[in-house]
Amino acid sequence: MVRGAVPGPVQADAYGLNLDPLATCVSCTSARAGENSTGAEGRELRVAGESVSEGQVPANGYANGWLVAVPFNDAVRCTVAGWDGSTSANGESSRADARGALLDLDVGHGSLATLSLFDSASEAEYSASSSRAHSSSDGARGGLAGGALRLVVLHSEGTSDGSGDTSLVSVDDVQLVHSAQPAPDGIAVPGVTSVSLLHSDGSGGLVASASDGRAQRVMTVGTTWVGSPSTDPQPLQ
Repeated sequence: MVRGAVPGPVQADAYGLNLDPLATCVSCTSARAGENSTGAEGRELRVAGESVSEGQVPANGYANGWLVAVPFNDAVRCTVAGWDGSTSANGESSRADARGALLDLDVGHGSLATLSLFDSASEAEYSASSSRAHSSSDGARGGLAGGALRLVVLHSEGTSDGSGDTSLVSVDDVQLVHSAQPAPDGIAVPGVTSVSLLHSDGSGGLVASASDGRAQRVMTVGTTWVGSPSTDPQPLQ
């Protein structure tokens, strides 16, 4: 577990919606940074194990992609299942980031309205003296009149600088229903599963998750995780 700026490689993951039994992932991003090494990936839409819109970022490079994009103009910008990411590394430091959204809409360069659905982002930075990681996931995020009104639904966040955070709704950065501290253990459903709602701890946060009888997560909504790199991170264990 990473807390604050500390030495060592770091990894950040964000999952908008992940259904393990169906091999389906919506707005899932990952970023990791270590000594002269980085990695970033945007898995914006994978259905039944088939890639619809996803990709990996090359070393010291940038990559993006989308399923559908409205040609950019002065009035409207819109992408469906879009993602992008970048990485950089040298002998002293490295960084990586990835971001994706199922729908990204911008009207009037943000001066009129913005809307993102299933938006996720992962960031990781490494140096010999300190490392930081951050991940976030929003079910929906919108704004009007250049940000005069801001609405976020189903938000989760993980950061190496402190505990994770989750909220159902926030208006103009005021959280109406949230869990900024460790939540109680999941709700047990005998013989079926364990369900966690608005859970957060030092590793990150999740809006909702369901686990099978072996404590393996089979469904997550709005899950974020930060920590040391691993081949199969299990957030919030």
